Amino acid sequence: MKLLRYLSIAILALIFIFVYVNRDGQILGKPYDVILKENDVDLDSVLLKLDSNNNDTLVFFDSIKDSTSSLGVLVLEKKLLRNYVLKDRGNYASDSNRKMHVSYLKTYPLYYGELKDKNINSVVLYGTGIEKEANIIKLSNKTIWYLEDLDFIPENVLIQGSNNNGEIIYSDRVFSSYLINQNETIQIC
Repeated sequence: MKLLRYLSIAILALIFIFVYVNRDGQILGKPYDVILKENDVDLDSVLLKLDSNNNDTLVFFDSIKDSTSSLGVLVLEKKLLRNYVLKDRGNYASDSNRKMHVSYLKTYPLYYGELKDKNINSVVLYGTGIEKEANIIKLSNKTIWYLEDLDFIPENVLIQGSNNNGEIIYSDRVFSSYLINQNETIQIC
């Protein structure tokens, strides 16, 4: 009987500690819909949710503010019981005159953007002796691309978008010192 009482007290103490320690959601995380709501993302605006190479979850979403469309991303760390913690977030305002949009998250190794030119079907990022092809995902209303790579943080990055024939339609060079010194999501072009 005494053992049962001590066991009950220990269980209640553990529950109290988890609830108290997790009051900001950093230990056990928060449900997916709560994370979206806290970041002003409507569930209907989620374009794509996928598991990343780093055991995180990437959530790409469409945002319309002041009648300007933008592409955003949430990087969520998986926690217990299908809960999540926000690791990083970024978005940018879309300019329809550009053929391709490029953004980079400062605290997470993710280059991402939107393809506006329907002829671009390949996006390649070049660093010093490194070449990485981005993933391209065609959705009903947007075509997005992303490259998530923990090892790809070169001194400068050449980003090229090309068509089926290998013709380069878009090209821009970015220096990582510019990217690293920024405080938030970087819209490169």
